[in-house]
Amino acid sequence: DAVLLVILWLERVLRGARRHRLVECRVEHRDVRNLGQDAHARFYAADVGGHVERPVGDELLDLGMPQNWVLGQIVTIVDSTTFPMYLANMRAMILDEVRYSDVVIVNRCDDNTDRSLIRRSIKAVNRKTQISYERADGKVAGDFEDELPYDISQQKIDISDADYGIWFMDASEYPEHYEGKTIHFLSMLYVSPRLPKGYIVPGRMVMTCCAEDTQFSGFMAKLPAAVSPDSLKSRMWFEVTADVHVQRMREYKGKGVVLYIKNMIPAKEPADPMIYFS
Repeated sequence: DAVLLVILWLERVLRGARRHRLVECRVEHRDVRNLGQDAHARFYAADVGGHVERPVGDELLDLGMPQNWVLGQIVTIVDSTTFPMYLANMRAMILDEVRYSDVVIVNRCDDNTDRSLIRRSIKAVNRKTQISYERADGKVAGDFEDELPYDISQQKIDISDADYGIWFMDASEYPEHYEGKTIHFLSMLYVSPRLPKGYIVPGRMVMTCCAEDTQFSGFMAKLPAAVSPDSLKSRMWFEVTADVHVQRMREYKGKGVVLYIKNMIPAKEPADPMIYFS
């Protein structure tokens, strides 16, 4: 069967639409399963300032598609001039709109646009998405290297609670940047017999957009020979010092950061154990 790729690409259509802030796409045809192979789905744009019943990603993924239809790509356009306002006042709503996006185009950027804030916020809920920045004239804003709150050039990097979320996202996206470095951070342990023998996961509970949307984020870690996994339990707190290596793991379904723990010091749970991306 022929495969119809439905690509939601509105960048050129909406470039001149000044009133559109965040753009969503919604299929007008509520039941596309009965459409023939030659039919096409119609899409329209809506201002996020209006009433949004459900996140666009949920609606698209729940649609009943014909067998010969494939959803090819979801592209979301974000206005950089209003994104921080929505993030501060309607964080859950704004981030739901980019949760399933394959590409996020951030337009109307200038030299004062806080691209680090935009990138961290979007990557917190959608690590795989590609983010492109455009200026008001539609030209690409140029290469952007996220400014990190710690010195990545140092051999040993101390990760504070405030920086843990940024480090976790950056190490997930660019693990090769941390190869051979030594990392020190406060962690809560995850211990499970389902993990490979001699491995644990030191990490933190992270709030991506709201209290109902939290997740445990950490990397696989190899214990030193002198430490038995049987002596550890989940939710124990330790200050961990570990060397970083990038290697293939079944749990990652590919390559990723693996911590080789050098030292573990028991620690107290902090007053606020949650990590925030904001």
